[in-house]
Amino acid sequence: MQPRLQIHFWGRQWHSFHFFGVIGFILATLLGLFLAWLTGRSAGVILLMSGSGLLSFLGLAYLWKILSGNENLVYYQHEISILIFCTVVLFIIGRPILPYLDITIQGIGLFLVFGRFGCFSVGCCHGKPYKTGVSYSKQHAKTGFPNYLVGVNLFPIQLVESFLVLVIVFGGIAILFRDFPAGTVIIWHTVCYGFARFILEYFRGDPERPYWKGFSEAQWTSFALIEFSMIAAYFGLLPQYGQHIAAGLILTLYMIGSPFLHKLLLGRNVNQAFTPRHLHELLTMLDETTNDHNGHAEDGEASNVRVFNSSQGVSISLGKSTLPGQDVYFYTVSFNFPKSFTGTDKGVENVALFLREVRHQQTRLEIIKRSNNIYHLVYTKFFNKDTPTN
Repeated sequence: MQPRLQIHFWGRQWHSFHFFGVIGFILATLLGLFLAWLTGRSAGVILLMSGSGLLSFLGLAYLWKILSGNENLVYYQHEISILIFCTVVLFIIGRPILPYLDITIQGIGLFLVFGRFGCFSVGCCHGKPYKTGVSYSKQHAKTGFPNYLVGVNLFPIQLVESFLVLVIVFGGIAILFRDFPAGTVIIWHTVCYGFARFILEYFRGDPERPYWKGFSEAQWTSFALIEFSMIAAYFGLLPQYGQHIAAGLILTLYMIGSPFLHKLLLGRNVNQAFTPRHLHELLTMLDETTNDHNGHAEDGEASNVRVFNSSQGVSISLGKSTLPGQDVYFYTVSFNFPKSFTGTDKGVENVALFLREVRHQQTRLEIIKRSNNIYHLVYTKFFNKDTPTN
């Protein structure tokens, strides 16, 4: 499955990301009008919220482009800015805030459903390499998709997120059909999407997002929004539910306990060594080896071996031997971790499988463990197509 960058519609050609964005905005506005009719709210105010949301979205996008020089759309940033902007507008015009924000967050959710289709079509926010899934072409690479992932099967995480958000939107509609206090839909969306996004981050493979203490920016934002909504509920700004408090406490315990257990049992946070950003760094270094760029390389004992040291204390080298009937690619991976560190085996297996999916598909893989956190990854490609791989 390979998405198209262009979509032909109404006799003209659209960039697929923009196409799905426009469709999402139109349908989100229509959903808002329907929910306004359903709940007895003003359609005019909903249109004002829609325009305010669009103005906030475009304004933030252009601001980031001016500041960074690149177009960078981060969903959580836009969700927060739209809700703040709409809250200010509702306060100025003297309308009840929570009932209209319940409808606004539904529109934001539906917009995200189609926005993730746009991400899927161009390859942004992509998943990790997987046995089957979506692959992207060189045309996608020209628009910013990583070259080293061209033709590699990736888990379609964008579609999974789109489906989950659609379920959350339908749940919000069901809440509006019933006599729940205003603000309940905001809590529903914040908690459900926050938990879903927190989990989905582990399946994301794009390296652009920053990490801190082993968690991505989106995971920290999910945590912060859930905790903020709990505080708002405590002070009576939002309705309070036991399930809401339980969800917040569960996520808090996980956020606190996960890094502590890694540090206690493994000597350091293993997550940092195997994030998409670090794997991207390793592959970039290996590409420099392949292209004979010596910026970070040191000659090994063999003339065709280069050794690189990553920012997370991982050293990796690559060599190749051609034998009768087969090509053998061999990597040596070592970790500058404490001797007591016991968590590398699974991490090395993940790196090895990642390298095979990206670099050496249809090869036999062997992982050889040595002392002092040194591992040999051996990929053997047989010229006989009937040779099995593990």
